[in-house]
Amino acid sequence: MTFEIVKQYFERYGLSHHVIKLEQSSATVEQAAIALGCPPAFIAKTMSFFLNGKAMLIVTAGDVKIK
Repeated sequence: MTFEIVKQYFERYGLSHHVIKLEQSSATVEQAAIALGCPPAFIAKTMSFFLNGKAMLIVTAGDVKIK
């Protein structure tokens, strides 16, 4: 999905001003926190798993460890 497609989707709901494109990498929690100037705990981290034929998403704070 391109940035413009995502922005257009959110425009339908009046939320396109929340969609930003960072110049720096945000590939890791640490990089995202630096790019946004906030603590890692403020970053939402999403992990996806495939278990017993079903997809599962877990969203946690960036500073949380899943064991």
